[in-house]
Amino acid sequence: MPIDIKDLISEPNQKPSGWQAPQAPRNEFGWGKDPIKSSPDLERIKDLPRRIQPEDDPELTALVTERIRKPASLCPCQCATIRPRADGESSCIESLRFIQAFALKELSDCNGVLGGIGVGHGKTILEILAPLAIQNCKLALLLCPPGLIEQLITEYRLLSEHFLTPSLVTYGPKTWTNTNPGMPVLHVFPYSKLSRPDAAIFIEQLLPDTVLADEIDLLRNPDATRTRRLIRFLERHPETRFAGWTGSLTDSSIRDYAHLARFALKGLTHKDIGHLLAGHSKVALNKSPHLVLLAPSSRLSPSAGTRHEHPTVGLNYSR
Repeated sequence: MPIDIKDLISEPNQKPSGWQAPQAPRNEFGWGKDPIKSSPDLERIKDLPRRIQPEDDPELTALVTERIRKPASLCPCQCATIRPRADGESSCIESLRFIQAFALKELSDCNGVLGGIGVGHGKTILEILAPLAIQNCKLALLLCPPGLIEQLITEYRLLSEHFLTPSLVTYGPKTWTNTNPGMPVLHVFPYSKLSRPDAAIFIEQLLPDTVLADEIDLLRNPDATRTRRLIRFLERHPETRFAGWTGSLTDSSIRDYAHLARFALKGLTHKDIGHLLAGHSKVALNKSPHLVLLAPSSRLSPSAGTRHEHPTVGLNYSR
């Protein structure tokens, strides 16, 4: 109904005749629905067990950093040549961030992580060092976007100046190899190649004991070719360890990553995943501003004073 302009002039503070308040849109996304109210289901979800996840732990960060640092060299490093900085600041990577140390500790304890790690918190360094933390890792396959491979090579070269690092082989836009005798081998394979038919043959012949996935949200769709190819490999080789992380683990639902959780944490069975989606699981989501970890309840409360020793680099930590 058209608005009578006279109503606005004669009674400026009144609604015009025939005026109706606009209705909130309602559609398949649930816009316009009433806010969530207290209910038995909501209380049950709030009461799910949760592990207290530290926001920072300088002791853990220092310990993990020390375990994988190289002995101090008498010769100057090459970091300034590898990545020159116009501001004159050092390019050296000489210590880990807490999030990196915490994730490496989780990998050492659980042989798997499903994590949401924020942008700029060092996922590239984490995936380079991950093979050193996972128990008895000999050969790891890292899946990542092709545009990040060159950055990974640069970070690897910088990191190798001061830390122990695995051997590295990259495929895709830039092929690059570096050998560190006696260390695990990390093969870097772009997602763009994973979608090709010959990728299945490549992974089967490579037969990694560990698969890492950077930007794991690119595997969110369980029906996508790349995701189905990876899942088939992990199902054929259940002993393979799996870990992945991204800055955007999910948009709206844990269904975005439920199909990956059972591979990242072997304690989760198909039944556990079903319970998780139904909200009845003994599994808790642990969230901090930087890291989200999904862990079976058996790992939520490690025994006090337990030491965790890694056979390769001696990652251990007393609590």
